[in-house]
Amino acid sequence: MDICRGYGENVKAASPESHFSSFMAKSPILRKERWVTVAVRNPHTPGKDVATFLSRFCTLLTDPAHIIDVNGFWTGKWSVLVELHRDKSSSDGVRHLPQNFFLGSSPGIIDYLDLPQTCRKCGELGHWMKNCKSTACRNCRVTGHDTKDCPKKKACNLCGLEEHVYKDCPQRVKTYTAALKGAQVKQEQDDAARSRGRQIHSFPTNS
Repeated sequence: MDICRGYGENVKAASPESHFSSFMAKSPILRKERWVTVAVRNPHTPGKDVATFLSRFCTLLTDPAHIIDVNGFWTGKWSVLVELHRDKSSSDGVRHLPQNFFLGSSPGIIDYLDLPQTCRKCGELGHWMKNCKSTACRNCRVTGHDTKDCPKKKACNLCGLEEHVYKDCPQRVKTYTAALKGAQVKQEQDDAARSRGRQIHSFPTNS
C-alpha cells in the first residue's frame, strides 16, 4: 500500500529529466473509487438499506451485490463500488467510511483497501477496542459519555435524522411482517375512529 502511494507521489512530483516523467500513475490509492465489503449481522437486512446508509458518506457507483462463495451460497456480505468524498484535512485526501455502524440494533462492519483501522468502540486510531479506555456514545459518536447518558435525541442510524428511529424511517425497506403489522395497526385506528364517529352521532331517544 505504501509502495503504491509512494509510486504515485513520485510520478506526480517528477521533473522533466526524471526517469519517472515517462510513467503514468494509476495507483488505486490515489483514486477515490473503492470496492467496499459490507457485513451486517442481520441477514434479512435489505440491500437498499445498505445503500441508503452508505449514501450518507459516499457516492454509490453500483448497487450492493451479494458476495457468493465457491459453492454458490451467499456469504452474508455485500460488495459495492463507491466514490469517496474529498477531504483536504485527511492525510490521503479522502473522507473514509465508518468502520463500524448499526442499522437498528444490528451491528455492521465496513472493509476496503486502505481503510484506516480504528477502535470499534471510540473510532480513534492507534489502539484496539480491547485496550480502549474511553467512554464512547454510539448515538452521537462522541467520547466522554455512555449512550444511555447522551444529551442528544436518539437519531435514526439509517438516514441520520433525529425525527425518528430506524424502525420508523420512511427510507427503510419494510419487510412483509412489518408491512402487515402496519396495515393492521392502521385498520384498528380506522375502526376506532369510525366507532367514535357513531357514538358522537348516536343520540338517546325519549321513551
